[in-house]
Amino acid sequence: MSEAISTLDKSSAQSDFASHHASTPNQADFIVDPLAPKIIENPKLKNIPSDIIRNAWFTMAHLILEKNSKVLDVKCGSGIKTYTMAALNPEISFLGIDSNLKKIEEAKKKYILPNLEFIAGDIQENFVPKNSLDAIVNSFSLHETYSENKASVKSIEE
Repeated sequence: MSEAISTLDKSSAQSDFASHHASTPNQADFIVDPLAPKIIENPKLKNIPSDIIRNAWFTMAHLILEKNSKVLDVKCGSGIKTYTMAALNPEISFLGIDSNLKKIEEAKKKYILPNLEFIAGDIQENFVPKNSLDAIVNSFSLHETYSENKASVKSIEE
């Protein structure tokens, strides 16, 4: 598929995108990918680093969800990625969960949107009603699962 977009088309699109946004302050802090949606203008993302925005956008791009769907973000940590996904998708509800009560309390104060909620808890507990979620994403948990079990090291050594 990359062959379908010629080098000339890519450089032209990048040039058009760059000239259109040349007056944007702190341009280096924003995503400058002409194939990604124009999210620079979203005021809710003003202070969010571009790598978080990109990660949240790509995470949600892999899901096919209808309006009013509910997404659980496991091990959401500070809540920044959960917040970013919610800001990018106002028609979808997000629930961030983390076992660190302090981080959850900080996230509740810092990241406020009508489609966003944070709770402190353990994912292994029954904390949401059955069939109440449409998707589950792992912001910061999967890498820890592999690391704690040393599965990645074992697979290399074997």
